[in-house]
Amino acid sequence: GLKTIDAIIRETPSDDVQRSFIQLTENIQRDDMDPIEIGKAIHLLHEQGVKLSEISLRLGKHKSYATRMNELASLPEELDNFRKEVSLTNIEGMLLLKKMFEQDAEFTRDAMTKMKESGEDVIKATVKSFYDALQNRNAPAVEEPKVTPKVDETKTEGTEAEATEVGEEKPTEEKAWYKLLDC
Repeated sequence: GLKTIDAIIRETPSDDVQRSFIQLTENIQRDDMDPIEIGKAIHLLHEQGVKLSEISLRLGKHKSYATRMNELASLPEELDNFRKEVSLTNIEGMLLLKKMFEQDAEFTRDAMTKMKESGEDVIKATVKSFYDALQNRNAPAVEEPKVTPKVDETKTEGTEAEATEVGEEKPTEEKAWYKLLDC
């Protein structure tokens, strides 16, 4: 084994804010650091009077980093348990889930149940599709656009060409989530 190693020994700052920054900077480097724990640490620094923009700057992160992470510190326990259960690690996905919950908790609970039952990985896009469904459900009613039928001449099945509606879209994965919610 090594008998000596190169090391830099520094005194620990007596200032709580400085000490918190050092600990947070070291902990962010860990791959297994939970984003909620980072958010709580940033929230504590912010409560001690440090601006979120300064926290981001001192951590070497984008200016919105501390704001987003601070927002995670107040993630309701129900949502925190869900994100752990389905291994949702995307910060934006967690924040969308929180925003949904603040707008309509019952809708969000139903969406979380459907996400779990689907057996698919819960990623930001999955949460976003439910978020969009909530926004569309809450949007004021708009008149459906008039659609003019047209004949699809390229189809040769059967003896007659099939009629389709102009603007008709093929179902997408996102639309499939809307159907799950019966929106």
